[in-house]
Amino acid sequence: MNWERNLERVVEKMSVDEYKLRVLLWLRHGCDLAVLYGDDGERQCNACMIDFIRMSVEEIRQKFEDIGMKKLIESGIAKKVEKENPNASNKKEELC
Repeated sequence: MNWERNLERVVEKMSVDEYKLRVLLWLRHGCDLAVLYGDDGERQCNACMIDFIRMSVEEIRQKFEDIGMKKLIESGIAKKVEKENPNASNKKEELC
């Protein structure tokens, strides 16, 4: 099948260590094992919609950041921090 060849090509470009780290990240990234899809060499999470094999490291990092920010906003912590310290966003810029 075409998708199998595509997956094989992606995996062939990775070092053994990179592949192992991606599999470990897929298994341990925090979502319930019931939402992980791993048949036929796939390593995907159906909850956070991350493909741990095909997505670049930057894409995975960005997904984690987006998910984290969404959870932070939904929890109301972001508003509380902003209320307590309205200059917090300025300090971040100063550190960069």
